[in-house]
Amino acid sequence: MRILMIAPMPPQPQPSNGVPLVTLALLHGLSQHHDVTLATLAGPDVAEHQAVQQLTNEGFRVHAVLRHAGQQRVQIGLRMAGSVLGGTEPLRSGWYWDARFQRLITQLLTTNNFDIVQLDDNALGAYTFATQRPIVMTEHEVRRPRPVNWRTLRTAGLMPGIWREEQWRRWAGYQRRVWRRAQRLVVFTEEDAQAMTGILPAIASRVRINPFGLVLPGQANPTLEVPNTLLFVGGYSHYPNCDAAIWLAREIMPLVRSLRPGVQLRLIGDAPPPELQALANDDVIVAGRVPQIEPWIERASLVLAPVRIGGGMRTKVLQAMAMGKSVVSTSLGAQGLQRNVPPPLAIADTAMDMANIIVRLLEDAEQRQRLGQQARAFVQQYHSAEAYARRMEYIYSELLAMP
Repeated sequence: MRILMIAPMPPQPQPSNGVPLVTLALLHGLSQHHDVTLATLAGPDVAEHQAVQQLTNEGFRVHAVLRHAGQQRVQIGLRMAGSVLGGTEPLRSGWYWDARFQRLITQLLTTNNFDIVQLDDNALGAYTFATQRPIVMTEHEVRRPRPVNWRTLRTAGLMPGIWREEQWRRWAGYQRRVWRRAQRLVVFTEEDAQAMTGILPAIASRVRINPFGLVLPGQANPTLEVPNTLLFVGGYSHYPNCDAAIWLAREIMPLVRSLRPGVQLRLIGDAPPPELQALANDDVIVAGRVPQIEPWIERASLVLAPVRIGGGMRTKVLQAMAMGKSVVSTSLGAQGLQRNVPPPLAIADTAMDMANIIVRLLEDAEQRQRLGQQARAFVQQYHSAEAYARRMEYIYSELLAMP
């Protein structure tokens, strides 16, 4: 198949959020058997420019629109100002708008005979795709309508909290508009599929579930593990990650500390908000964004995913499992993992249960190592880039077989 993959940010192994990591796996997996062309925005973060260069050096066919700090301010500013002043699009969509990228997309679609157009994120909803070829959109997380989160207003402040809630309110209408444009809608979990069809019942026949995979990282070296070290990874501009980190630092860590003194929690990830930074102390390290995530995962005794809200799958859960680390997660944090075989990770949904499991695993190095080995084998079998691409190929083939 000839596939045009369109992504609002370049696939890369060290992103500030999980989307580029998943896109990288799909690009690697599909490129083994198909002719894939990637079109992407990159920047103003220099790391994204470097990611484009790395993909090109590895032999991928990449067309990129590079954005630089200080450039395109008027264009992006007007789009985002429209979103702020009574607009209907979430701010995230405005950030990824660029007229040059629209021209690139149109040029590629009119000068190439692609079989499939793969849109790898709903941030592309602001663009026009002038093609008769089937469009497949990967929805990384369905934003479900919900009541006002009053806790947000208390912790983030009145005006930031109101703005955050207004952004969430816009997602339902925006998603409906975007989803109608694709012939297939791919989600990672059964829960997201149900939420999607609940928001827009008319697209139920187009929805497919394909749990994502990762390019398998190297296995962690057990001798580098730092005793009594807990790790949470997440981009904190995504509120479910912020909520998980605050719950972990404010409620779970005091319980762990009472059961096993000397345990340290490390919180890494981009843009930690003031309410999270305020929880930092000798036992809770708010490290912010780091150049490479793997060394932090390798040194951790346990990787935690105490996710309480949101949808989709958690890339950092799968990444830690792929490296052979023991993971403790809520049921929500483990959504999307292959269900035919129970996933090898520990599940707890209350602060006390999570604290008890954390302490039990910290006290049993043999069990931690065994659980980590099982986790890596599980990812190799069910959630590798190749397994992810094979499931996506079936979706493409099904679509192309239709009249």
